[in-house]
Amino acid sequence: MFSPERVLSGFVESGNNKTVTLNSWKLLLNEIILTLYFQDHLNRHFVKTKNLYIVFDNNVSLEVVNLLMLFTKKYSFVKIKTAETGLYNNDLENSFLTKYESQDSGNLSNSNLCLLIGLNSRNESSHLNVQLRRRYSAGDFKVVSLGSSMDLTFPTSYLGLNVKNLQSLAEGNNFFCQELSNLKPIIFVSSNVFQRKDSKSVYQLISSLKKNSKQLISVNVLNSSINEAGVKYLSKFKPFTEKDLTSSNGLYFLNTATQTLNLKKIVNIKLLNYLESNDSSPKFCFEQNNGIVSSLTKDLKSSYGIYNYLNLPNNVFFETSGTYLNTNGIFKKVVKFISTNTQTKEDWQIIRKIFSYSKKINFLNNYKNNKMVGFNNNNFNKFRNFVGFLNIACSNINAKAHTQNLKSVTNCDLKPLNILKSKKFKFFSTKFKIWINDFYIGGKDLYSKQSSTMIKCSKTFRNEMFVFKHLT
Repeated sequence: MFSPERVLSGFVESGNNKTVTLNSWKLLLNEIILTLYFQDHLNRHFVKTKNLYIVFDNNVSLEVVNLLMLFTKKYSFVKIKTAETGLYNNDLENSFLTKYESQDSGNLSNSNLCLLIGLNSRNESSHLNVQLRRRYSAGDFKVVSLGSSMDLTFPTSYLGLNVKNLQSLAEGNNFFCQELSNLKPIIFVSSNVFQRKDSKSVYQLISSLKKNSKQLISVNVLNSSINEAGVKYLSKFKPFTEKDLTSSNGLYFLNTATQTLNLKKIVNIKLLNYLESNDSSPKFCFEQNNGIVSSLTKDLKSSYGIYNYLNLPNNVFFETSGTYLNTNGIFKKVVKFISTNTQTKEDWQIIRKIFSYSKKINFLNNYKNNKMVGFNNNNFNKFRNFVGFLNIACSNINAKAHTQNLKSVTNCDLKPLNILKSKKFKFFSTKFKIWINDFYIGGKDLYSKQSSTMIKCSKTFRNEMFVFKHLT
């Protein structure tokens, strides 16, 4: 917040490394809108849609995410993606929320066994760790961990650290299955487990474990970011991939951390020449990242040859107000307590300004905003067949399947076809990685690593935990 290296005014950097400082928001917004207009104009001339991908982190507020969703509904070439992968199934709240403090039967006090899957409760959730310690002190309670060994301030048993151990639990081939069936267990899973490539398989294992355990109280997913639950609550956002990078004209990074593994992987794929070098790489980049130029965008500019770079000065977390949804499903309101410096604005203010300025350009239109299928209701029987056809399960779309579905509809037989096959899931024999090893600077926030106080605390912690000393 008070660093002299913080950028307090926006600037534009062209391909010849010339930097032009723009001291007014009017000039910044005009530069953005002219860039979007020019790229959209090229899309229509080449009859080839090039998208603008807005990549955001789970630390943004609910107001910002809602504004981004409105932006994508108005303009078809604007797409929003998350910076990292996550849980693919967010149909139910129980799939991504933590409910161990509820007053019903799912309370932690009603259980006598706790299973932690890939979770370090001491570093990831100190409040949960205190509750587990309190329940252990009350007696008749056992904590079992599936992951790396760690000090949670109370005795813990370990089942291993491989996915195969979780598979043996779900299949009933583990010695621990007898305790799961006789006791009343409660399960806590870290949301970072679902960032694995075999996350769907891990989710199916946890679901089968929940189905087979008759006395299981609840399965709780502990979110690692401040608004991860809120992002999943709004929509099912897809992560940013290398395919999106090659099909985009520009990128817009919104409060993305430099240590995000998914974005690092995309940059390294290009640096290792795994992607073909062509002219489909992005031509411009916008960054709204707490007034700094991240190392990630520097790597992108050097590896992908981004011609235009524009930095938007936004406020840090303590200078903003917003609404978040925590891991327990409770709305939290954050109020800023530090005055804003000079030209910087809050995230929702910047996006709202861009949205309002884009209305001045009449050429930007969205022809894909209406995805509803139109139907001419001249014949009621055809309309009934059409509605019934939408409710028929079909594994593939071809002419034969179409005729079979229409026959079943006309005969008023709406039973699902027995041609759907269950998918086979693949597992990787890798361990559950504990993603946070340093409580002070190991989180996913954007301000701890820039804080001199947190860096000193981390240094003291490392000196106490390890034998070697840091070089001064």
